[in-house]
Amino acid sequence: MKRATCLLAAIASSSMAMAAMAAAPGAPAADSGNSMAERISRWRAELPRGTGPHRVVRLVEPDFTEHTIYRPADMRRAGRLPIIAFANGACRNTSTEYAGFLSELASHGYMIIAVGRDDQPFDMGPNAPKTAPDGRLVQVMDEKVMVSGVDWALARNADRSSPYYKRLDSRHIAYMGHSCGGMQALTAGADPRATTTVVLNSGYYRTIPAKPPGPLPVYRRWSDLHTPTLIMAGGPKDVAYKIAKESYEDGVAAHLPMFFTSLPTVAHGGAYVGPDLEWSRVALAWLDWQLKGNRLARAEFVGKKCGLCANAAWQDVAGSGLR
Repeated sequence: MKRATCLLAAIASSSMAMAAMAAAPGAPAADSGNSMAERISRWRAELPRGTGPHRVVRLVEPDFTEHTIYRPADMRRAGRLPIIAFANGACRNTSTEYAGFLSELASHGYMIIAVGRDDQPFDMGPNAPKTAPDGRLVQVMDEKVMVSGVDWALARNADRSSPYYKRLDSRHIAYMGHSCGGMQALTAGADPRATTTVVLNSGYYRTIPAKPPGPLPVYRRWSDLHTPTLIMAGGPKDVAYKIAKESYEDGVAAHLPMFFTSLPTVAHGGAYVGPDLEWSRVALAWLDWQLKGNRLARAEFVGKKCGLCANAAWQDVAGSGLR
């Protein structure tokens, strides 16, 4: 393995990038009534509702206090839930920015274990401290923080005294992340238990920048990875567009089952604020196919007449090795 560094986190962690993301297509205008700070405060107070059939709860479990769980409130009604480990943009130690997106996914019947707690600082400006007032790190780079989420979920699923006992689908596991978290997800996807990997506005650099802004997740060789992988980008205005496309090409060269697509209206961060329901729909279709075996969802990605192939909203659609 080689130690990787990434321009994405430096961009996502600067106040300039926050302004750029807010102004990007697909993101709301950065007015006083809809500022990032106000959205974060609102999402911490009340979890956004998803469009799926399940009401979602967000909680920090007492025996697993460094992660946030998003799941259907009524697990008995929801059936066995596939497991998604999620890592945040800029490798932040809080998932609050993604509350709407993760609630949307969970409302369709998924158990999501997101890195970090919702009571942690969101500020990632150039002068932001490295630790929160309670001593927790503001950023967590190690992909093991995702793998530990899967470890915990599987242990609880096997524990007769746990409310999660036999409520989780231990055979269907996804690693998913945005930006810097997408790199973490790629690396964590080497876990032999992983079923699929979803990389959002991210990828591995082919060449590390000459003057990296700081340490970031470990990379693995593409030949070390094994899962079918979806890479979603936000078009040419996405700062990760180039490395996302190159990562698709490198995954194909390593004979991994791969799919790449791009939604230009969302740029780098606009998909998560609303969230963007078209972006969420495609992510859900992939998860429904890979983790639930949904054949209708498969049709979005496979064949010359695949759903995304014929959808004018999506660009750069390409797939390899998918069946």
